[in-house]
Amino acid sequence: MSEKLAGHAVDDTSDNSEDEIANSINNPEVPNSLIRADLSPRELAIGDTEIVFQRHGKYQRDENSPERGSLTEEAQLDERNSALEFFRQQIESIPINERGSFFLLVLASDTHYLGDSDAGMRSTETANLVLDAAKEILGEYGLSENQILNHSTDMKGDGEARPTPILREPKIFDESPDFVDFLKDKYEKSTEYGDGSMFWQAFEGDWENEKRQEMGAEGPDEMADRLQKSLDILSRYSKFFHHKHSDSRLLIWATSHYDTISPYAKRELLGLDKDTFLGVDYGSGIAIKVSPSGDGDTIINNTSYKVPIKS
Repeated sequence: MSEKLAGHAVDDTSDNSEDEIANSINNPEVPNSLIRADLSPRELAIGDTEIVFQRHGKYQRDENSPERGSLTEEAQLDERNSALEFFRQQIESIPINERGSFFLLVLASDTHYLGDSDAGMRSTETANLVLDAAKEILGEYGLSENQILNHSTDMKGDGEARPTPILREPKIFDESPDFVDFLKDKYEKSTEYGDGSMFWQAFEGDWENEKRQEMGAEGPDEMADRLQKSLDILSRYSKFFHHKHSDSRLLIWATSHYDTISPYAKRELLGLDKDTFLGVDYGSGIAIKVSPSGDGDTIINNTSYKVPIKS
């Protein structure tokens, strides 16, 4: 059977060779960025789980603005509209008489911009827009908000996105200021993300691996490890959930940051080295389908990649 949803087509037949459906590490056309089209709903059968890791939307980066760290008005509209379309397609892909089997859990990085408790929380804001969109679509199709697990007291989200520290942005600014100063002094004074500075190239490429480890600072491999650990934990949770609800389909949506998604995708999915830049557009990310047996795959640039899951 062929899975075709939201512009993606992936051959899902069991008789294809492993080379055709496995990791496309040797594919010369590897993408240079994850785009929003990569973050599309997957067709889910009973017992399937979809785990989404999304980068937050575009935000106010002016440190002097009272809205610093919060999504821009345009981004709020974009993220809500994108989520509405995502959930509409997701629900439409489920047979009408089985749509009550769909459940959703939304998580978010609890990072405040620049570590300032008065600044915005761009990932949490993005996740809460996702939740609002899900509620609207469930209502549109006559489904219950109880299908959103964030309303459960067990999830500690109080009806909003569950704060999840493992999804945070790099820890170097809060936990390793000496290493930050070292990189700034050696490479550049600018630490503003996205300006192509030598500071970020050195950090993302792990040019100072020995010094970083000496100072006990987190690097790109540790950030990739964090996302892998999050995936493993969520996969184990999904097994527990499906065991308890044997006729269910589960979507877990986690909003995070470029800095956690990119190194993971480079190392675990695309086989790229640390010095190769892999962008993650605002609002884009990875949609991982996990089968009842625990096998994972994702679609990037219309190519299917196996996803390692240690559950």
